[in-house]
Amino acid sequence: MSVKSTEEVADTITAKIGSLTGINATETLIAFQTYSRHDLEHMFSIGE
Repeated sequence: MSVKSTEEVADTITAKIGSLTGINATETLIAFQTYSRHDLEHMFSIGE
């Protein structure tokens, strides 16, 4: 599930997901930017 604003995150978790039968707890992870494995290997290479 994705949302467009931080306000929507709070609303989605508390009002929508939290109200579903059987949901006892949630864990929210937010990704601000993603990188490909190739980009990560390039960023952390020592100049081989």
